[in-house]
Amino acid sequence: MKNQTEIEKAKDVLREAGYYVDNLWQAEDVTSRFACTEDEAQEVLEEAFNNDWLTEQMFVEIKEVAMQKYLEKVSIIESQNYDNQI
Repeated sequence: MKNQTEIEKAKDVLREAGYYVDNLWQAEDVTSRFACTEDEAQEVLEEAFNNDWLTEQMFVEIKEVAMQKYLEKVSIIESQNYDNQI
């Protein structure tokens, strides 16, 4: 496993590019709960995070938090069907 400094540098690069990186998951989050290989754990994480329900719930929560902060809605990304999600 990479040391913490390398991980933080990688996160900084992504953060500077506009990505949110403060909630990351590892294969260990799966392997510590289920008997599986690292590859199987990565597949579990991929399927868990790449599903329509979770994506929709994230957009719902983003909208709720933004509204609580009185942020003004400025645009809709039609190509991703964003209008239905916010």
